[in-house]
Amino acid sequence: MKDEINVSYQMGRTALVTMELRDVLGRSVPIANAKYQLEQPGSHEAAIPAPNLPPGTYYLRITTDAGDAITLKVAKE
Repeated sequence: MKDEINVSYQMGRTALVTMELRDVLGRSVPIANAKYQLEQPGSHEAAIPAPNLPPGTYYLRITTDAGDAITLKVAKE
């Protein structure tokens, strides 16, 4: 990634989605539009602005209120 994180995901049911970004030490990194987005079933894309993020490796965790979760490794050049 350069100035934003682009992610695509599939929803099987309506759920509240939360996205959280952490650095390699596990510290939370603030990101815009990360909390409680109600998503309908189907394909979704999210663009998370990260222009002031220092270069490095980060982990984006996407969770739902139904208990589903996935963690993606992202790197900023």
